Amino acid sequence: MRRATIEVDQSNKIEQPRATVIAFSDGISFAVILPHGVKTEAVRHLRNQGKSKNTAQVLVFAAGVFLLLRDYLDETHRVVIDVEYPGREGEIKAFLLQRIQRFRPGFEEWRVVFQQIGKGSPAHEKANAVREGKDRDSRTVRTAEELIEVLESK
Repeated sequence: MRRATIEVDQSNKIEQPRATVIAFSDGISFAVILPHGVKTEAVRHLRNQGKSKNTAQVLVFAAGVFLLLRDYLDETHRVVIDVEYPGREGEIKAFLLQRIQRFRPGFEEWRVVFQQIGKGSPAHEKANAVREGKDRDSRTVRTAEELIEVLESK
């Protein structure tokens, strides 16, 4: 099986008052939809634990990226994540690697990188197509508990 380098992008940031779509593409593609109410409840959960609003939003984004990638780790050589939260890349990467390595021990740190993706990226196009209902190859996170479970796991 050929292992792909994939790009990850989102349509509608976590803090925006509508569903967020986080998608990857390049060789293989998929998307996760985080409905507004689900992500709001997950942010509220983290705020009740003393996290700042910005930190809570970044962690919900990271949890969404993990849910997106979890079932595709064996098919993935490298993950290139768009810089959605400048200056928070280290925090996002640490969160992701901690959870990924529970599923795939030995998953190397160098396999997750951050860089500007751009509007012409297949991942950007995938996220927009899912958001607009033109592409149904996605999964909706139905409950905040699913996100909270990822957020609470270490």
